[in-house]
Amino acid sequence: MKFAARKTAQRTLTVLFCGLLAVPAVAQTLKVQLETALAAQPAPFTGFETAAEALPDAPGADKYLVLDFRFAEPQPEEQLQASIHRICQTVLLNQQLVKTLSDDGFNRLAVAFDRESQYDCF
Repeated sequence: MKFAARKTAQRTLTVLFCGLLAVPAVAQTLKVQLETALAAQPAPFTGFETAAEALPDAPGADKYLVLDFRFAEPQPEEQLQASIHRICQTVLLNQQLVKTLSDDGFNRLAVAFDRESQYDCF
């Protein structure tokens, strides 16, 4: 009986350890997918951040992916709106990327051009 419990404990630790190793791989895969999909945007893609509600495991909790871009110069409002639309459409029409985001638990997407404002994709 002790042997079986020990084997089960070893398997559990192995699964947990492998799961921890997979987290950076998933983030890396998402990063590569985003960099590839967003390479042709007028503002350079600088990375992404994630944000979740205070109780991320609560039913219906939102998990945001905020895509960061930086223009070299301030843009007129019309240009920002066009860029937001183009970025959102690029992501939302990419079925593989949407699947990855969904599998990773993201249910909200936003675009940011600075630290003060972000714009939701609907």
